[in-house]
Amino acid sequence: MSNYLTRTIVSILFVLSVSQLQARDRWTWELPKPQGNTINSIWAHSASDIFAVGDVGTILHISASGAVLMKSPTTSDLHDVFGFSASDVFAVGDDGVILHYDGSSWQQMTSPSPVELFTVWGTGNSKVFAAGRYGTILLYNGSTWVEMTAPSTMSHIKALWGTGLNNIWAVGTNGLAFYFNGFGWQDRTVQAGFGSTMSGLWATPGAVFFAVGSNRIYRYTEGSWIQETDPGIPLASFTDIWGTSTTEVYVTGYSGVVCRLDGSGWSEMTTGSTQSLYAVGGISGNDIYIAGSFGELMQKNNTAWTRRTQGDQYSIHAVWGSSNRDIWAVSGNGVILHSTGNGNWDVNETLPSTFLSDVWGLGPAMIWAVGWGLSGASVYQYTGSGWSSDHPANVSDVQLKGVWASSANNVYAAGYHYAGGSSPKTARIYRKTASGWSLVKSVPDRMYFGLWGFAANDIYAVGSSGLVSHYNGSSWTDTTIANAGYLYAAWGPDPDNIWVVGNSGAWQNQGSGWQLISDQFGFYLYDVYGTSANDLFMGGNSPEVIHWNTQSRSLYSPLARVSGIWAASRSQYWFVSSFGGIVRLTRNPPIAPVLNILMN
Repeated sequence: MSNYLTRTIVSILFVLSVSQLQARDRWTWELPKPQGNTINSIWAHSASDIFAVGDVGTILHISASGAVLMKSPTTSDLHDVFGFSASDVFAVGDDGVILHYDGSSWQQMTSPSPVELFTVWGTGNSKVFAAGRYGTILLYNGSTWVEMTAPSTMSHIKALWGTGLNNIWAVGTNGLAFYFNGFGWQDRTVQAGFGSTMSGLWATPGAVFFAVGSNRIYRYTEGSWIQETDPGIPLASFTDIWGTSTTEVYVTGYSGVVCRLDGSGWSEMTTGSTQSLYAVGGISGNDIYIAGSFGELMQKNNTAWTRRTQGDQYSIHAVWGSSNRDIWAVSGNGVILHSTGNGNWDVNETLPSTFLSDVWGLGPAMIWAVGWGLSGASVYQYTGSGWSSDHPANVSDVQLKGVWASSANNVYAAGYHYAGGSSPKTARIYRKTASGWSLVKSVPDRMYFGLWGFAANDIYAVGSSGLVSHYNGSSWTDTTIANAGYLYAAWGPDPDNIWVVGNSGAWQNQGSGWQLISDQFGFYLYDVYGTSANDLFMGGNSPEVIHWNTQSRSLYSPLARVSGIWAASRSQYWFVSSFGGIVRLTRNPPIAPVLNILMN
């Protein structure tokens, strides 16, 4: 190959490699859509420009054509959003994060405080207030954010609202009530008399204020906060409030509660949602949005409520597949989900009163799901045409947490027995052969949480107090990893390389004993899975996931937490969350192998 042609190919490949690296990791929500994180706040400018923010830096833009995820500059939870136009919007959240949208992109602003900010409100771009933990109050003057003097730092501010610069209220935990008269903040907690946490605040243009919180709704009338006593108000923990006038007010709460104040009084509405609702906002009484946990987003257009998300919300605990065209996930709702790899998930089976914790298989027609139900341990088997129960006998008060099999007649399920109260827990492993299920392993005062195996004579079970049990084909041997705490999962690419993860870090055993990889991740690890010794992922109770390729590298998934991981190949990983949701990670292959092939 001539030097000129070589240089040309290298130049082209260099350009391709740069663009490839820029888009190397692509996260895609598959269930629900457009996303499944909790939505904490909604602000509407017009029917075509509605903004919603939530956990893990989630930002949505909503219009008549649907809800679309916007590119967010943060992974911190966002708690509130407020704006003045479609090109002048503010959002605040954890770690003192303050974002601003200028109509084209969201940018992070310099914040003078590192504490969580729960609320933002203002009268214009040069007079914006943000507040949060420890009574922190910030003011944006059009160029910089500065911290204001608060009357007290004993409680947290949860909501701000006003009708002008000389008439602003702040409410929060422990009955906190601050008032701003244009000159300074005053503590009016005693005078307000809330007595408990207030989480939502709103006012009519005519300066009639409403505050909502724990089982209470208040109205500010003639200089006093008066509790609403209308019998139409349901007993609920209220979270947010919005309206258009004193005869058109909406309040959200836990367990799908929505109530409305009209000219006749308060009444509860039927929306069809069962999720905890944290946000309400809209354009008019005929165009209202509510949102909350598991990405719930609903719209009331005139009289009917319609869900704006696609796909139901589930607490998903495990995922496994036989190929990238045959993927299964199980939930704490007893729901078994299936995908053909096209980005959509369907309910394949619903098992009443059942909590499913793990799924594993040997092929598309030999799959097991385990968990527990009203009668104790539950095992279900899929043989290609449907799911059937295959529970072990005498398993009352047993919870199964993991399953693994080497053949149809060599299936293992691990968990623990617990009768409740102060009774001790006992780790248990059950084995199914051609003769049925039997108890093969028991460890007092311990619990098993995960299983992994390489062959019928090479199986690992992990659990509490650093317990690692290994089966060599004839007997089980117990090992305790010091200071490991709870171990939730095990995985390995080959028998000489096994990983375990838990609430204290990650360990690796390459034949010479367990070696601590790291206990400094800063969060619990619930699962580990990979495709080779140099390509594995670990995830837990954080959006951060750890990728191992001879050393650790942090990525940030869209999920608030990761409960399960499975990969069809190095380029296709699926992550599931008990907080609701399934996402796919698509990874482009590195360009180096291509360069090596062409250059040689």
